[in-house]
Amino acid sequence: MATKQAVEIKGPVYLRLGRAPVSVLARREEFKIGKAAVLSDGGDMSIIACGHMVEKALAAAEELKRRGIKARS
Repeated sequence: MATKQAVEIKGPVYLRLGRAPVSVLARREEFKIGKAAVLSDGGDMSIIACGHMVEKALAAAEELKRRGIKARS
């Protein structure tokens, strides 16, 4: 999907092709370059992450939830 969308962009584009293995997350929204995907809702704070840090951000949001803090990530 990213490659197809990158073709449409006028100007430089960088696609990362290799990285260490990470967990596969189910997408709730269609992938769109330049648009964030909200994976968990919350109104107390937001956690923003990309790449391999998404899994850690979701784990942090779960830990905060156990402590009564609702984090969007």
